[in-house]
Amino acid sequence: MAQSYQLKGDFKKAYDVLSDKARYAASASDEEAKKRVNELLITQKNLENQYLTKEIAAQERNIWLNRLLFTITTSFLILVSILLFVVYQKSKQKSKLNRLLADNNIEILQQKDLITQQNIELQQNDDYKNKLLSVIGHDLRSPFATTLHATKFFKDGDISKEELTLFIDDFQEKISNCLVMLNDLLTWTRNHNSETNKAVYQLGPVTDLVINELEDTVSLKQINLNHRNPKIFDNVLVDNKQLMVILRNLITNAIKFTKPKGTIEVYYSDEPSTGQINLHIKDNGIGMDNTKVEKIFAIFGDEVSSIGTSGESGNGLGLSLVKDFAKLNNIKIQLKSEENSGTEFILTFKQVKTEDQ
Repeated sequence: MAQSYQLKGDFKKAYDVLSDKARYAASASDEEAKKRVNELLITQKNLENQYLTKEIAAQERNIWLNRLLFTITTSFLILVSILLFVVYQKSKQKSKLNRLLADNNIEILQQKDLITQQNIELQQNDDYKNKLLSVIGHDLRSPFATTLHATKFFKDGDISKEELTLFIDDFQEKISNCLVMLNDLLTWTRNHNSETNKAVYQLGPVTDLVINELEDTVSLKQINLNHRNPKIFDNVLVDNKQLMVILRNLITNAIKFTKPKGTIEVYYSDEPSTGQINLHIKDNGIGMDNTKVEKIFAIFGDEVSSIGTSGESGNGLGLSLVKDFAKLNNIKIQLKSEENSGTEFILTFKQVKTEDQ
């Protein structure tokens, strides 16, 4: 029976059967009993060894299975980690490409807007030049036509001495107007949208230079031009040539719209609290209405151009230069005018302290 349990693998049952049999054999003779007991003990030990061997094998199999499961699980986790890393890198790369694409799209749109703006500016410049040529051509046509017509009288000799004097005076006026117009045009062409070369200058001496240039024009209209040199600190940071263009145009306009024997005052005032100095150019001429004042710094054309008190013509180009150069030199311009009561331009500069002051 013990062998039967042993074959079935139930070593505990087999052990119990042999134990019972050993107890039964104890009642036999001692020699026979000892022998039988020893055999049983040996058999018992063998069964126990077989049982332990089987247990050890089972445990080793479980350990191997656990190791195999751990290896499989670890490999799976490593594989998943690798896959996640690859997906992350792909996603990161895709995001980077999307950002680059978005940046490229923005840059393309900006370039498109820039090209559109440049095309608009080119068209505006083209229209501007066409209008400029039209205005200049219109303003030059009349004096040249008059001059050409007068030369016919000179050639034929059909003109008196008095008429000749009138013609010469008229020629002088028209040629002077044309010269101012051409000077404005050349200055605008050279300096339009140009950069400034600023340095420290005194307003008084610069203004004196401009007034001396216009002395003949002032004398021709018998205008009383009073320049009161500043008794205050008048150093300013400006482009000297551009400042002279501003002053020349504003003083020329004052002469143009002041009646013969009228008065022009050029003087200064300061604002110590703000560190500013003002240059005033004030005349008692024909002045302007509010509509003209609002349009005075338009680019050029009939809206701002007017005939002077002695028939002087203009195209408004000079005031365009004044506006452009004042902006480049950080000069603030104020205009006060009333029809039939004169005009006053006020130029405001920032005073500049030098080391010796």
